[in-house]
Amino acid sequence: MDADRLQVLICEEGTFGVTPTATKTAATIAAVASGNKLTDSGSGFVTAGFLKGMRVKVSGFTGEGTTANGIRTIVSVSDGEMVLRGGAAIVDDAAGESVTIAAGIMDEVRVTSESMAMETDTTVSNEIRDDRQKSDIIRTGRRASGDIAFEFSAEQFDELLSAGLMDDLWSDAVSLTGATIAAVASGNKLTDSGSGMDVFTAGEWIKISGFTGTVANNDYAKITSVAAGEIAIEGLTLVDDAAGESVTIYQLPSIVNGTTKRSFTIERESEDETNLFTRLLGMYISQLQMTISASEIITGTFSFMGKEEEADTSTAAVDTVAASTNQVFSGVDHVVRILDNMTSTAITSLNFSINNNYREQVVLGTLGPVSMGSGSVDVSGSITKYFEDTTQLARYIAFTATSLAAILQDDDGNAYVIDMPNVKFTGNRHAAGGPDTYIMEEIDFQAVVDATEQVTFRIARYIP
Repeated sequence: MDADRLQVLICEEGTFGVTPTATKTAATIAAVASGNKLTDSGSGFVTAGFLKGMRVKVSGFTGEGTTANGIRTIVSVSDGEMVLRGGAAIVDDAAGESVTIAAGIMDEVRVTSESMAMETDTTVSNEIRDDRQKSDIIRTGRRASGDIAFEFSAEQFDELLSAGLMDDLWSDAVSLTGATIAAVASGNKLTDSGSGMDVFTAGEWIKISGFTGTVANNDYAKITSVAAGEIAIEGLTLVDDAAGESVTIYQLPSIVNGTTKRSFTIERESEDETNLFTRLLGMYISQLQMTISASEIITGTFSFMGKEEEADTSTAAVDTVAASTNQVFSGVDHVVRILDNMTSTAITSLNFSINNNYREQVVLGTLGPVSMGSGSVDVSGSITKYFEDTTQLARYIAFTATSLAAILQDDDGNAYVIDMPNVKFTGNRHAAGGPDTYIMEEIDFQAVVDATEQVTFRIARYIP
């Protein structure tokens, strides 16, 4: 029962409150490179119980399609087709081998603490007895809830971040490499005489690399407009550098606040005890909070609410994926820059919270919630800085909109961008706390939808 021997596993459910158990073995399953998918001439994928979002283990391909074997995530599924992501690219392999697809794959999660528990509502009977005793206590409802606290590291929390934003999938990366790309200071843009820039999307973040004349152009930036021959950017000031070098522009995969509800099963095993397992079912991420502070590890919390808890003597996992070993980010070595109104600014801390406003759905005759309804997304937070100028104070007084972004990158080059394109400061305090102290400016903010991008919150990532 030692906390140091706790293992936490998580898997996406597909159906609220149901740990995935779907499995199918057949010789009618083929691997298809086009679309990175599996097909079934027996049209049995849906009947077997497979659903979008499930993690599955594929085995049994022995020919050219052995690359299809392994653990992947279902992007979409129909009776005869299952589109997958993750793992090596699928290679064509005709049906004929005995192939097995099994759901119930759980990912190990790195945590610093957790408070998952089931709560039971009770009501004491009001019957009057002549011996003054209470006649009964009645169970009237139950639910599960709690937090998982973590130290932020690359890749480990990507799917939970996506679910915390109620997004579906990370977008696909887009890249362009050529010697026809130039950096132009006037208009702060990248031009391409090969007219290949229209593959990019305004509002997304890019990583620029390959400039050797002005290496300062090699950095992260946000696209503001796109044409075939050029893209304009912000968040990075370009210096003129003529075409001729082999330059790569890489549009980062991203997630944004969305409307997709995704529930999870969370399993805990006390590894110093024998066969001691508990599972929380139907768990939605109700809130996501992160703190980026100077001289500290970057930390966060996923707050869950869901259906119920169950005890077991064995794991529900068909197979497990070990937690990543990427290093933990810190506010010292891994903050590239903080941007206010797309201009670099010096701050001492940034924290934000995303609240999905989930609420229970209960019906007569059923113990616990049958589902969860989601409300509007609330994004708020605060920044702290030394009170050295009136830039943020002026925006607060005028109630002028701005934007906030944080660019983070670890020692291995794994990078994340936190982006709030439309923010208003809702509080500003800058009082002297006493002698021998600094006057610190404490600024509260609220993010709302950006009229152009139609986004409130975005996370972009770069994994080399």
